Amino acid sequence: MIKYKLNITDCYPQVICLDNNIGLKSYFSILDIINKKENSSILLDNMVINIDDELWYGVITKTNSNSIVARALNSLDVDGLDIFTLMMQRAELTISGIKCVYIKLSTDTDDYYHSIGNEFCVGDKHIWLAGYCSDFENTTINIMLVFDGEIHLNFHESDLVIESINFNSYINFYNVNDFNKANDSFISLKKIRIENLGFNNVKSELLRFDNNIKYFDYSETGNVAIKNYNV
Repeated sequence: MIKYKLNITDCYPQVICLDNNIGLKSYFSILDIINKKENSSILLDNMVINIDDELWYGVITKTNSNSIVARALNSLDVDGLDIFTLMMQRAELTISGIKCVYIKLSTDTDDYYHSIGNEFCVGDKHIWLAGYCSDFENTTINIMLVFDGEIHLNFHESDLVIESINFNSYINFYNVNDFNKANDSFISLKKIRIENLGFNNVKSELLRFDNNIKYFDYSETGNVAIKNYNV
């Protein structure tokens, strides 16, 4: 099985598409990050990523010249490539050097918070992920991780489909509906209770954007801390 590993430490805001504009629900698993291990992973389902730069798609084409990406690019003038996105049925983010984990989990009736770590330094980065939780039924999630290491996106060839090239979309409404329903049905069978995870019910002020921007500068290369933080 062909597997790819893409280092997105300096480009994750450009690569990860949280707003995919096609109604596809992206899912994130938090089971590995709740206890703030220094090196943790987040499983992603139904994720759209941008790979219109050779630095990104080249990781795939150089590894596998017969990949779905290579075959698509062979029929294109890459100099005129403005948009190139993939949908990943499943992928994994691995993050090293984690300093802080801040989570907000929301159901129709309540919000749950979990915060670990209270210190970071100028130059540290944070990644923000938002969508649906793949561990619990009918829940949305916001995740903020502060780290000083690297982020890698790991995925298999068998989990890839082309989402769009330039202004041509290859996933329609019916495909999106099927993908969303399949994930929701699978999650409903897990029967995991939020209360069993041991959330500490501590709400971080940094989950509010107006507080967050006091400490981080946002750019295409990452969300970088501009002030030390210690509470």
